[in-house]
Amino acid sequence: PWTSAAEFSVRGCINNVGNDNLASSLVTAFPVPSDGKYTLVLPENENDLQCRVINTAGQVVYDGIVSVRNPALDLSQQPSGVYLVILSDENGANYRIKVIKN
Repeated sequence: PWTSAAEFSVRGCINNVGNDNLASSLVTAFPVPSDGKYTLVLPENENDLQCRVINTAGQVVYDGIVSVRNPALDLSQQPSGVYLVILSDENGANYRIKVIKN
């Protein structure tokens, strides 16, 4: 069952075959749930991140860049539901969070 939460802990993986090093960081989105407008707290020392948002049907509903200067995500035009947000940096680390839109 789903519950409301303000934070999700995630683990970013470096895409190097045979490399056991994992990039670990806390990435958060708030408020959860929301009307579709989220503020993202990104890992320290990151540049802008590639952002892809996927709905529960597996469709990409957003594909763009999240700026570290203005780490916001607007899904207000999307229907209510649960979305997977995948943030990727230039080193291949992926950060995944789930958000709930009312």
